[in-house]
Amino acid sequence: MEVQPFNRLFVEQYQGVFRMLYRLTGEQQEAEDITQEAFLKLHDHFGTIEEGKHKAWVYQVASNLGLNALRGRKRKNRWTNLFAREQDWETPSPDPAKTMHVRRTLSKLPDRQAQLLMLYAAGLSRNEMAQAIEVQPSSLGQLLLRAKRAFEKDYTSSGPMK
Repeated sequence: MEVQPFNRLFVEQYQGVFRMLYRLTGEQQEAEDITQEAFLKLHDHFGTIEEGKHKAWVYQVASNLGLNALRGRKRKNRWTNLFAREQDWETPSPDPAKTMHVRRTLSKLPDRQAQLLMLYAAGLSRNEMAQAIEVQPSSLGQLLLRAKRAFEKDYTSSGPMK
């Protein structure tokens, strides 16, 4: 395996993956740990991943690891953590109750929908999102719309204090 392409990808994508996971977990150390784990997995599989798909692959792995960590907390009866509503994704909400409500709402979504919203919030292109969730780019618009609607429906019906 060539080290240079991996190093370049690591430098270019580390902060984006970390930011996505930090919004997901709400904890810096956990986000760093999961980011490192995702890049270790990328390093181990780098040569087996099709050229041009490494970025989508690492985001897919990172979002799966993050969702697993989130759901592990839920099983332990701890508050679940995800990130703020779409309009708040760039800057975390200063309202902890709202943030926790959004995180609980996202943790209830099917994995694919939650992952798609995370990738969307992380700023991946439509092609990269399609690669990460392994669908045709032509299907992505409808899947993203369904994910947004499912999130909005649960978010507005459950209220922040439920």
